[in-house]
Amino acid sequence: PMPCKWECGEMVPAKNLPLHEKNECERRLVPCRNHCGEEIMFMKMTEHMREKCTRRFVPCTNGCGTSVRECELDEHMRTDCSRRRVRCNLGCGERIIAMQQQVHAEYACPRREVPCALCAQPVIAADLDDHKETACPMRVVDCPNRGCYKRLPGGDMIIHVRDECRRRMVRCLQGCGAEMFAEKRDTHHNKYCEERYEPCPLRCGRRIRAKNLSQHMDHECVRRAY
Repeated sequence: PMPCKWECGEMVPAKNLPLHEKNECERRLVPCRNHCGEEIMFMKMTEHMREKCTRRFVPCTNGCGTSVRECELDEHMRTDCSRRRVRCNLGCGERIIAMQQQVHAEYACPRREVPCALCAQPVIAADLDDHKETACPMRVVDCPNRGCYKRLPGGDMIIHVRDECRRRMVRCLQGCGAEMFAEKRDTHHNKYCEERYEPCPLRCGRRIRAKNLSQHMDHECVRRAY
């Protein structure tokens, strides 16, 4: 009999020693069945595969319910795990569970787009209150012209201030260059504008600009006194 090279303590007949050392000894080294690359004592193979092998399947420590090989666990938790933490893809800066990212983007993220209840335009959720107060074309605003008390949606107010408000400032249409409130332009045109046409008081039949009326009466009118 000869001692086993694996030091199992058995004395084996010489003719049986190769078979014992290769296939029977509990202390012989064999490759890991999971192909992790290690050689393990046969008697400890079960323990190795259950507790130490880097290619054994282990549950994800994030609690997603998936089992992955231990050597791939870090990659799984970093890129694949449905319960890993990821940054919001809309840019709000919050770190959220990956499986909840779509719900966050649709219902919770302050950077998501939501429709304004007044104008229906898409607005960033965080900016919605400011939009309603300062930018929404359908918000009700006061006419900025002093003395006008109109209240209209913002989009209509632009037209009102530019084209309709009686207290807007306008220029004389007859060319004198004067500015006045729109509500007083007709009076200006008819009574005060120097460029308005007036009939000759001497009844010559001509209509003369008001600024030239004295010149006409004194020097041009055929009915003037000589």
